[in-house]
Amino acid sequence: MSPANDIERSIQSLRFDTSAAADERILADAAEALDQGQPLPRGASRRRVWRKIMTSKWTKLTGAAAAIIALVALLPIAFDRAAVPAYAVGQTIEATRAVRAVHVKLDPAGPGLGEMWAQFGENDDLIRMRMDFPNTPGDGPKIVICQDGKANVWFKRKNVVLVVREENPLGLFRQGDKDMFFNPKIVVDSLLQAPEGAGIEITEPTTEGEPIILTVSKTANDRARIVFAVDPKTKLLQRMEKYLPKGRHYELALTISYLEYDKAVDPNAFLLSPPDDAMCVDQTADDLGLPRGDLSEGEIAAKVAREFFEAVIAKDYAKAGKLCGGLSAESVPEKLKVCNAIRIVSIGQPSPHPDPRTKFQVVPCEIEIKADGASEVRTFSLNVRAVYGRPDRWAIGGGDVFK
Repeated sequence: MSPANDIERSIQSLRFDTSAAADERILADAAEALDQGQPLPRGASRRRVWRKIMTSKWTKLTGAAAAIIALVALLPIAFDRAAVPAYAVGQTIEATRAVRAVHVKLDPAGPGLGEMWAQFGENDDLIRMRMDFPNTPGDGPKIVICQDGKANVWFKRKNVVLVVREENPLGLFRQGDKDMFFNPKIVVDSLLQAPEGAGIEITEPTTEGEPIILTVSKTANDRARIVFAVDPKTKLLQRMEKYLPKGRHYELALTISYLEYDKAVDPNAFLLSPPDDAMCVDQTADDLGLPRGDLSEGEIAAKVAREFFEAVIAKDYAKAGKLCGGLSAESVPEKLKVCNAIRIVSIGQPSPHPDPRTKFQVVPCEIEIKADGASEVRTFSLNVRAVYGRPDRWAIGGGDVFK
């Protein structure tokens, strides 16, 4: 049944009820027909028709009269065979149903995410994704690839590749209303779930090659303005812009560009290519680190530090590597500068790291080192914390023991 027939049934069912509620129902039917892309007269735009319906004095007349006006404005003009269907959000929703991969870019990236690739399954579940961070605080530039229940993180400046368990990669960056901005299906669906008081203004292009523009104005509690650019041919998103109020005007705060869809996405994007000399730390082993048990954070950190140096002194590099966050036994002598340790002088009292975001416990240690036929006592600091995603096991995640 067409939207026009829906409006006709609404007229018949009103029985000339002239209440305000009846008028609202009629206008709601008109809005629904508009949203489904009913053809309009040549030269008319959806926005102009809707504004005319909402502001005309005729909307103050009887419900039946208002419905007739809306019906005339929405129905195809029989004598105008050149009428073209207007754009509706539903067309973009339909177009995005088949999307299985997307490549997006954020500007400005700043300290956060700069670029992202994502691939989806038949049920819109995330199969794999790659995130490029150009310059994160502390870590510098890094690349994160999530697939097969693991996250591979390449810290470029540190020349380290970290492998951790990650069954829910979406949990890495969910931040309120920024959830899954990279999934065009979710983004478009959110247009139909706009908060009360929001409005969507559609501006269709007047010149070939220009995009369709959707402007979403939110409620007074969230004064952000979101602008979408839609490809008029494919009906897929090209760009999303977020504007924040500044004085009497709005200022562009973030642009998300949808660069590629599906086959255009390079499959090599989901492969890391670190240099051959990069240190690999694999934290997926079941026996990584030490179990915390009932120990406090300080107690387990001190225990990890002590057993690490005991393993180094005993040349048990397999255990030392597991206590050192997942280093392979072969790489321990190459990557650590304490392999000539001969005695533990003291394990100091652990204290929280100056940057609480790291969640490290810093353990000061005095170790006797043998070098060039002589020995000397040196001070080291170990940064110890829970293994990523496994709060029950603790291991070394940093410190000055690394070369």
